[in-house]
Amino acid sequence: MNIIHKYSLLLFLCLFQINTFSQLVENVRFEQQGEQIIIFYDLISNGNKGSCSVNAYYTSDYGKTYISLKSVTGDAGRKISAGRKKKIVWNVLDDLYELKGEIKFRVTASSENKYTFWDYDLFLSIRSLNDYLPLGGRIGFLGPNRVGGYVSIIYGINSPQLRDKTIVILGPILKIVKKEKLSLSVCAGAGNYELYDYSYDSIYPPGGFIGEAGFILNLSHFNVTLGLELSDYTYLFAGIGFTL
Repeated sequence: MNIIHKYSLLLFLCLFQINTFSQLVENVRFEQQGEQIIIFYDLISNGNKGSCSVNAYYTSDYGKTYISLKSVTGDAGRKISAGRKKKIVWNVLDDLYELKGEIKFRVTASSENKYTFWDYDLFLSIRSLNDYLPLGGRIGFLGPNRVGGYVSIIYGINSPQLRDKTIVILGPILKIVKKEKLSLSVCAGAGNYELYDYSYDSIYPPGGFIGEAGFILNLSHFNVTLGLELSDYTYLFAGIGFTL
């Protein structure tokens, strides 16, 4: 079978379907140019920074096995940046004598990011403290992937009862929804609290364990927190703040 016949068969089979299995890759398509197959695709950053490693595969057995395209040039391999109309050039006859069956393609991309401190989103917020007026709040970071952490240092005063309350809590944050300008995270922390009664000039009670759990909704540079605080009693708390 000569080259023209090979590519007539190849073009017919490739029209059957082209698949992509990565959320970073969209709009995969191809065309024949002489003795080469050109695979086009869009590489979407999906909120990530840095470069990706891109690989292309084909299958001729209905997806049971995928074989890597070896003789490729263009936007394949390591350090591929995000962008539209990326192109992989496959020199088919350098890998195969011929293709048979119903051919499908798969293009995958995986992040090569090595994040630094500056890739994390710092957020600040204040939160309610029962019937105490808070003068402190929460500081933490939302990671570029899914995991972050926070510390709450809150001082509140209850003027009618002449008491103040100090809380220190720390814990992890897990991002469960991640969009371009919106994210939803769950947080859970533990620490201790201390009450000071000015009428007796003493710490009363001496303090104890405090835990909390809630949600952080981040919309662009604005965040809202809602959760439950557990100490001697269970309280509902809310907070507002900014993400830098």
